[in-house]
Order: sequence, then C-alpha cells, then structure tokens
Amino acid sequence: MPRQTDSVPSSEDADREVMNEQAKDTEVPEKLELTGTEEGLWRVYTRDSSHIFDLDRGTVTRVPGANAPANINDGPRRLKEIFTCRVGERGYWTMPGDYLIDFRFNLTSTIQRIQKISGDTSQPP
Repeated sequence: MPRQTDSVPSSEDADREVMNEQAKDTEVPEKLELTGTEEGLWRVYTRDSSHIFDLDRGTVTRVPGANAPANINDGPRRLKEIFTCRVGERGYWTMPGDYLIDFRFNLTSTIQRIQKISGDTSQPP
C-alpha cells in the first residue's frame, strides 16, 4: 500500500486556524487623525484617559483612566468642532456652552492612538 505524503491537520491546527479567522474579524482599524467628517464610534487614547467620539450623534465623552481625576467632560457632550485630534499631538475640540459661555473646550495630553470601535463604550480602556 502506498504511503500517504499529505498530512491530516491535527485538531490543534484546526483550532489555530479558527482563532486566526476570529482575530481577523475583530481587528479594529486605527487612524492617525479625526476631523469630524468620519462616521461611527471612535476612541481616542491619551496618556491617562480616553475620549469616545460618536460622530453619528455628534457627541464626545471623556472616560478617565485610573490616574486621571474626574472632570466636567466625563459625560456625553455635544461636539461643536474638532480643531486638532491627531496622533502625536494634543487634542483640542469644543462643545457648545450654556447661557453664561459661548463654548466649552477640551485640551488633552498627547494623543497616543485613535481606534474605530463598536459596542459598549462605558468601560475604561
């Protein structure tokens, strides 16, 4: 009887292939800059916090990290304009004010990463 040269994949090989396919499905695109013309949910990572931009709804929410104190921008706020939101630079955007001020602003530490996200955004990174 001739010897078979093709090897039959082991269950470990099959499991590894499934995990690789799942990893491809969950890869999340990263971006170097947000301008406000994009769509969807984006998480902007800074040194101590992250900021969730919901560009479909026109809102931004700061999510303080373990070393960041709470501030007024920790709840969802309407986004007025993004001036700078670029990896390697400090972020700067404005939000509408109230009857006392024209606008509020957020000036972040250096932006480390910008990532498209989906799902639950309430948890810190």
